[in-house]
Amino acid sequence: MRGFWALLLCHQLLLAAARASALRAQTLASATLQQRIDAKLQQLHDATLRGGEDALRRLEDVLPAILVQVESGSSAPVKPISKLQVERKDKSTGDDAASGSTGDDAASGSPEYTAAITAHVAASKCIFDDAIFSLTPATKAELRAELMQPAAASSLQFVRRGGWWSCATADWSVPISCHCNGNVRLVDLDRNEVAPAAVDASLLGGAVACTSASFGVAPIVGSDARFPWRGCECAEHPMADASSPDGYHLSKKLTSKSVLQEGWLVLTRLLGRSSLLPLGTGDRTYKGIENWSARMPPWAQSNFPNYIFERHWVDKFIRSMIPHLPGPKCLEWGHPDKPGQMMHYVHRVPQCTEPYDMQFDYIHYQNAPMHISGNIVHSDILSLPTVLGPNLKMNVIFATQVFEHVADPMKAASALFEALAPGGALIFTAPQSAPFHKVPHDYYRYTAEGAKYVLVQAGFCAPNHLFSGGGDFVFSVAADAGLQIQDFPMEEVDGAYQSGFDSISHDAIGIHVLAFKAPHPACDDPTAGWAYMTQQGMKP
Repeated sequence: MRGFWALLLCHQLLLAAARASALRAQTLASATLQQRIDAKLQQLHDATLRGGEDALRRLEDVLPAILVQVESGSSAPVKPISKLQVERKDKSTGDDAASGSTGDDAASGSPEYTAAITAHVAASKCIFDDAIFSLTPATKAELRAELMQPAAASSLQFVRRGGWWSCATADWSVPISCHCNGNVRLVDLDRNEVAPAAVDASLLGGAVACTSASFGVAPIVGSDARFPWRGCECAEHPMADASSPDGYHLSKKLTSKSVLQEGWLVLTRLLGRSSLLPLGTGDRTYKGIENWSARMPPWAQSNFPNYIFERHWVDKFIRSMIPHLPGPKCLEWGHPDKPGQMMHYVHRVPQCTEPYDMQFDYIHYQNAPMHISGNIVHSDILSLPTVLGPNLKMNVIFATQVFEHVADPMKAASALFEALAPGGALIFTAPQSAPFHKVPHDYYRYTAEGAKYVLVQAGFCAPNHLFSGGGDFVFSVAADAGLQIQDFPMEEVDGAYQSGFDSISHDAIGIHVLAFKAPHPACDDPTAGWAYMTQQGMKP
């Protein structure tokens, strides 16, 4: 028996020795691996220093892909994620158009790119910080410092748990419950409290029936009240849990299909309360020219057409319309600081060999007489036919982003019609959804139907295929937020341009039309005049 225990003890000692040996080997291997890593990193460090900024940029370009490959255990050749591309389809085949592609993100269809991003998301512990924004340690520290400022902390607290939220309408035949982990109050249409005290729904299982009786007051008798409406509002209790100081957790509400939608909503509210939206001025009550220009760097202030969304789409429209334009006499509203010298469009049209500059500011601000001086026409729109006279009719008039500033658009369109020679063309562009901007005044916005009505009533032929729109819901939001073209890749900017009356986005920022004065072949188009408009119910 004694021999058995001796044998067992010997076996245990051997096992312990083996474990110690394995641990020493593992420790040694780990130390060796650490030494190899340190040596390689030192080589990379020295090489990057020798290579300077260019080497650092190349390293920054390829490093995300290397990290993804190492974390995922992939052995595929490393390519910089920002350099991954896909073979584009030949647009001459029409494949892109058939698939509805707008050319967004040249790498978006690459299997390598998709796999890299998927692995990146899977390996990320902080989804918003790392997987979406890829914040650097320095940026995280900067953001943390921003959010710890008293004003920002107060805004964040309110966005998370602050305020009274509408939760139910009161006194329905079948009572509606207000679900709330906090206080519930009964209010009238002007949000005045009807009951003397709120009800703590958290003590009632997190819900209270939204009825006047629940709050100890008599219900409304419809004929006895001017505004017979009551509703319930909820104010959640801040209650800390294991992962939240106030019990708040981002979650989907109402019809949200994605947590991302809720994240966008929270960030929008937080930026608004922190005076960081709109991005230009931070002033939520004013979004005009000052807000547009505030997003631009100072050196670009005099070059705003390259930053404003509308101007990009107007330029795109006019380039596409050049083959349809006659000549030689072309009139455009030129730059008020350089009369006769700085016109944006007429010099791009080969047919416009006799350019004329329409100057309104001079006569408006200095009370100068209306007249023609060389190729400068000092006039307002309504006086233009008289100022030009019977012998100087235009072949093309560029009225780009003008009609929102015209007090009587019907009369103005008729004046431009009269100022054109037979067969002449009018380039009409106007905003559908632009912020208020006085130049010197701002009166109207135009839908595609509204633009068509204004032009046809003046006598123009405006066929549907010569309409286009610039912008959609995203860009309408972006414009109000003070964003510029440089905030988007050009594939997305160009992708928000629509050709044809029926294709124009209901949220387009701008409406563009090429209209003609008869006689012109465009007038034979069945959608060009009153017959089509009457068919659509748009009657004079």
